[in-house]
Amino acid sequence: MVNKEITVLLIFGACLANVESHGQNEFDVMRYSQQEIGGTSKFTSMAGAFGALGGDASTLSYNPAGIAIYRKSEFTFTPGYYQSDNSSSYNGSTTKRSIGSLNHGNLGTIFYNGEHTGRWMSINFGFSINRTASFRNKYVIQGTTNGSSLIDQYENEANSIGSDNINSLSSGALGAYNTYLLEIDTTNNSFYQPYRIDQGLQTKSNMSSGKMAEYAFSIGGNYNDRIFLGMTLVYNVVNYRSRIEYSETDENFNSEVNYFVQGEDLKTRGKGINIKIGVIYKANDWLRLGGALHTPTRIELQDDFEVSFETYYDGYSSASSVDSELWEFDYSIITPFKAIGSVATIFGKQGLLSADIEYIDYTLGILQSDSYSFIEENNNVQDYLKTAVNFRLGGEYRINNLSLRGGYANYGKPDNLNSGTITYTGGMGWRDETYFVDVAYANIQSKETHYLYNEVSSKATVNTTKHKATITLGLNF
Repeated sequence: MVNKEITVLLIFGACLANVESHGQNEFDVMRYSQQEIGGTSKFTSMAGAFGALGGDASTLSYNPAGIAIYRKSEFTFTPGYYQSDNSSSYNGSTTKRSIGSLNHGNLGTIFYNGEHTGRWMSINFGFSINRTASFRNKYVIQGTTNGSSLIDQYENEANSIGSDNINSLSSGALGAYNTYLLEIDTTNNSFYQPYRIDQGLQTKSNMSSGKMAEYAFSIGGNYNDRIFLGMTLVYNVVNYRSRIEYSETDENFNSEVNYFVQGEDLKTRGKGINIKIGVIYKANDWLRLGGALHTPTRIELQDDFEVSFETYYDGYSSASSVDSELWEFDYSIITPFKAIGSVATIFGKQGLLSADIEYIDYTLGILQSDSYSFIEENNNVQDYLKTAVNFRLGGEYRINNLSLRGGYANYGKPDNLNSGTITYTGGMGWRDETYFVDVAYANIQSKETHYLYNEVSSKATVNTTKHKATITLGLNF
């Protein structure tokens, strides 16, 4: 194995420019621009179709005019259970993984301030913490190689850069070189693979956790019980972690390499501020119209990133390994604005139907940093992301104090790798003068295309079904 040490520990200081591209790209813009259906159980059970209804703490994060509908003060708390089931298909193999956790979807207080004299009947205030995305997920893609390898990609990269610029290699290619999967042929000064896994098991696993949440501070007014106006100042919090491992294993024992593993650990923290404004118009006793606008959000983010590469050879008890130092990078993402139009029909005290249509242009997302231009990455945002239209429909049927609810949502494709998201929801609630209890269940289905390492030979499909069950406990005061 030539005369190199079995263990190589390197500091990747000279390679930071290459590491920068690990995660700050169009996928980050998409991740932090999307908003899941969440919050209170009443809101979830009707698939979030509340833009023309209001009267729920979750509407502070959608159409803040909903706060002006309130005729009582209210406190809500919503714990829940979240589970993600994934099934991947790659080279004829299917792999399934599931992961779940307890979390909270909403904590909020609305203060009713009325009746006022004149046409302004009430001015209401509210504060709510709404979970807008859950990142807890786990999938594994696994299958027998068709003759290609991640190291082929690194070999091509290394030869395009040249052996005189080894420190300019990406962290993965440098890891392959320093664990002997790539060598330099001194006769022609090019890189080659001295050891190769031609028939092996390829595995890529991704485990993520974290959330996005909004701290919403809202004010809204009821004008003549006909026009309801609202504004929300939002403090956004981002917490995201992921562990990605890619490995190739020699199942037929035809190579001197038993297996190699490349690992990437990412931790992202961030915060941002935006404003949401909304209106609800009560046309008559049975028809309401709503509209809301969310300004772009500038989210200040910090990534902590580490890379490891280990190769295990026949006849050696320890691995040849490379570990990078902890790398930190500060940047920001400006998410696109969002516009929502809504309509609701009220059937007296028997029930209602409500629908929202939401417009978001993901191509307007922007990556920025004081130390990096992001020219290529922002071009990819323009080229690969799309404009999406999201649709939500919800209904409620009342039997005295009991309400039965259901909903459907269809979120459009943000890019060519995602199928969009279909959500089916249901639930019920019990209310009296002083308290209420609501329960909800949401079934969220999506499909994504993944590539283990390049688009030519490592295409895989991951089907995801997320289950969300929540209970809201509320008090009127």
